[in-house]
Amino acid sequence: MHHFKARENFKHFSIINLNTRQNSIWRDMWLAIVEEIWKHRNGVIFKQRKVDPDEIFGLAQVLGFG
Repeated sequence: MHHFKARENFKHFSIINLNTRQNSIWRDMWLAIVEEIWKHRNGVIFKQRKVDPDEIFGLAQVLGFG
């Protein structure tokens, strides 16, 4: 099933083999990655930045686990 809305995707973002705390961490990481992709996309469009996947995921890790 494809989810075209972020909220619907987020509701289904859990892993069966993980406990509640671990799933909470994964959901936090999902939010951090989506936020960094969005901010990076805006930088590419409006500030002519170059796409840098390492930067996106590095910042997402800091945001998600910081």
